[in-house]
Amino acid sequence: MSRESHAEIWEFTPRQREVVRRLLRGLAPKQIALTLNVDVRTIYWHVENIYRLAGVHSVGEFFAWAHRHRECCGLELVWDEPPRRAAG
Repeated sequence: MSRESHAEIWEFTPRQREVVRRLLRGLAPKQIALTLNVDVRTIYWHVENIYRLAGVHSVGEFFAWAHRHRECCGLELVWDEPPRRAAG
């Protein structure tokens, strides 16, 4: 897939890519906020923007989108790792 055919993928900021990788590993927004040392509202803001760029409206749609685009947006390694479990 060419870069031009999936231009929206390349609009993710480095921080959005961090959030995407953590979402795909099964972390909840609150857990992501703790690991990135930011307010959970910031994570929700990132997720909203990520969904807008991907053209999706739900977490299920986003997972499907990310799986379809895993090679061209550098997410292929995420799918090979086991999901992380919440502590406690």
